[in-house]
Amino acid sequence: SDAAAPSDAAAPSDASRGGAAAPASGSGRGRLLKLLGAEVWVWLTTRLAHSTWAVHGAAAAYAQLQRTADLFLRTARSAPATRLQLEPDQLAALRGLLAKLCCALDEPLAAYEHVRALCAHAPREPASWALFHCVAARARLKRPDERWTLRLLLKHQDSPPITLAVAHRCLMAELRGRGQALALWTASLHACGL
Repeated sequence: SDAAAPSDAAAPSDASRGGAAAPASGSGRGRLLKLLGAEVWVWLTTRLAHSTWAVHGAAAAYAQLQRTADLFLRTARSAPATRLQLEPDQLAALRGLLAKLCCALDEPLAAYEHVRALCAHAPREPASWALFHCVAARARLKRPDERWTLRLLLKHQDSPPITLAVAHRCLMAELRGRGQALALWTASLHACGL
């Protein structure tokens, strides 16, 4: 039982058609990527994945989108000269769609890895953190995410979603002191303007 396909992402602008460097291989996909540009390529493949999800299910959409993920997410660790660049909103859309597809396929650990990278990339986006909490609750991980969220809070002290995540973890942990959780919760309310 696959979940319904989410809404389509916005189309890239014509200025983004300049593109990034294509892979060194002479494959047809590499030539097409070079011709279209990175942003248009990702926009087209994510739209195709949305349609494939609606018609053929999450497994077919994930298999189709995984090729694009291989090009843009795994090459992020490679040398800057061979790295394919994406706009931050497109990278977030790609990660978010991969996480949703993994959830639909009942692969909570893979979804968790995608959504954690999404939150690290966009720490001030409440929608990313809402997806993170849904995926983390579904995965029921026994991992120490407290250290990861605390490190993000130290880097991005003015981020209400991270402050709320840390406060929530402190409130839910049985061994944490209630005074620390109350102080973080109060700070997060002030940061949100409440």
